[in-house]
Amino acid sequence: MIIDDDKPDYFLASDTETEETAPVTEQAPAAGNTIDFGAGHTVNDCAGSVKPRRRGHKWLWIAALVCVATLAGVFYLRYCSPYVTDARMRAYIINVDKRGLLFKTYEAEVVSESALADTARVYSREHQMSVTDAALARRLQAVQGTGRPVTLLYERYYGTLPWRGGSKYVVTGVE
Repeated sequence: MIIDDDKPDYFLASDTETEETAPVTEQAPAAGNTIDFGAGHTVNDCAGSVKPRRRGHKWLWIAALVCVATLAGVFYLRYCSPYVTDARMRAYIINVDKRGLLFKTYEAEVVSESALADTARVYSREHQMSVTDAALARRLQAVQGTGRPVTLLYERYYGTLPWRGGSKYVVTGVE
């Protein structure tokens, strides 16, 4: 190969040009240190600096965000949002105590007044309820064992959380 001095450095010519060789138009290097050989073919002057395009990563991030949002929504609906609110139960308080290894919560055992009055069904068990407020737990402890029924206001959740108590039923008030 012979390099002609009158042609730019990026164009190399051979001794004999054949008819098969496509004519190359002389152009100055385009912006970004690239050389255009026509028909959309470019060569970068800096070897090794060409980075492949990553098309799938955008969709991977979007899919990951959708999965995280879905899991957060399911967690909220399962554990943080009550599906029964402002429920009332007339009951006798059997026991109220503070339980738990890491999170100490008040747990109450109550017997429903309707369960004691129903003579068709056999009395099976008492209800377990969690009490999140310490002042409310002290009020229930004062009534415990007196034989007086109280009206409990409670909420029911699908799942339990350790800091809320060990029961799906959470007492929110006493009348």
